[in-house]
Amino acid sequence: MADCNCNDTEVVYQGNGVKLGYSFPFPYVEQDDILVDRWDEDTFEWVSVPKTEWKLQSVTIVQFNEPPTYKFKIYRCTDVNPPAAVFHPGHAIKANDLNDNFEQLAFAAEEN
Repeated sequence: MADCNCNDTEVVYQGNGVKLGYSFPFPYVEQDDILVDRWDEDTFEWVSVPKTEWKLQSVTIVQFNEPPTYKFKIYRCTDVNPPAAVFHPGHAIKANDLNDNFEQLAFAAEEN
């Protein structure tokens, strides 16, 4: 997966030790495109939060198992391989498939 570092496709929060659910405002192609990193005060870098510690509660809300007390970001990182739709000679091309492929590539380009 690519290095995704676009401010338009991430939102940063400071956990308060009470709240479990945090929203994000950007669209995504697959649920696996949504990731969470925490800020490591010792190394001064973002570190991945395992998906066993959070889940998508709804389309735009990440819910943690335990309320975070650390600074974290929710972001999108779109994988372009494999493409959303694969075309074969002799088969009809649907506009929706073309749109899905374009959206996947557009999101990945925006992130990089």
